[in-house]
Amino acid sequence: MAKLNFTLEAKFQDTLDTLCKKCGELKSACVCKSNLTLKEKDSYLLGINEEKASGKDITRCGIFYESKEEMQKILKEVKKHFASGGKLEEKESGISLILQGKHKENLKSFLKEKNFKFKK
Repeated sequence: MAKLNFTLEAKFQDTLDTLCKKCGELKSACVCKSNLTLKEKDSYLLGINEEKASGKDITRCGIFYESKEEMQKILKEVKKHFASGGKLEEKESGISLILQGKHKENLKSFLKEKNFKFKK
């Protein structure tokens, strides 16, 4: 008698597709994200603050109006410079940079060297 060869695996890639609040399309087919407004670095002001998330200190900076590729480069430089973890968080209006640890003043001066402007 021949044995059946099969495996039982869970697929965690299945997600719920919800509707976009702006365009009414499914988020997988949403056209809003492709229409992010890109601005010059000196034409907008960034906010920066330190918070606690899941019991850990984080520094949140944003909202950036740069391309995703440009923000990936900036994130890589920031993580290397501060020897810290971090990520980008995409929002409807732009991209936020989240860095692990308290780096408010140092991050502010680092980004000022890259010609970004800050509130206050």
